[in-house]
Amino acid sequence: MACGEVGDPERHLPCGPVSAGDRVMTLRNDAGLGVQNGMWATVLGPAPEGGLRVVVGAGAVLELPADYLEAGHLTYGYAITAHKAQGMTVEQTFVLASEGIDRQWGYTALSRARSGTRLYLAGTHPALGRDRDDVGGRHVSADQAPVARLADDLARDRSQEVALERLLGRDPSPPEHLGR
Repeated sequence: MACGEVGDPERHLPCGPVSAGDRVMTLRNDAGLGVQNGMWATVLGPAPEGGLRVVVGAGAVLELPADYLEAGHLTYGYAITAHKAQGMTVEQTFVLASEGIDRQWGYTALSRARSGTRLYLAGTHPALGRDRDDVGGRHVSADQAPVARLADDLARDRSQEVALERLLGRDPSPPEHLGR
């Protein structure tokens, strides 16, 4: 199989069908299998007794047993949330900014790449005629340009304050997102 090709479906998992060549991510630690939560792998093909053979990071081949797979501990690894990417470094990122983002999310999502980050914004489209598309995406209203909305969202600080700080009176004002 050539680089980038995906083979015929090999296994149907809770996340959907996976084939040789698919990029996947583990969702649960299992020291006995040599697996850590968030580990990226490429599917090689089926393993004995309903398992799956994958290759990880530096080329190590692992066999994930059927019970690990059926429990939903493996998912597609083509896209992840900013929360899952925290602490990760990659070559490039493609970030979709949506409703509810803030300064902390922006830092995490936009600072993961070594060589390039592309940021995508939703904008209005006259043919849509509604606020949300069929899969829940938010479209920026016509009265606010997408870049202005992004600037407003990224200026919002939603960091959680420590209860002890409040008790000690170091910052008696409520957080900005709770109103003043």
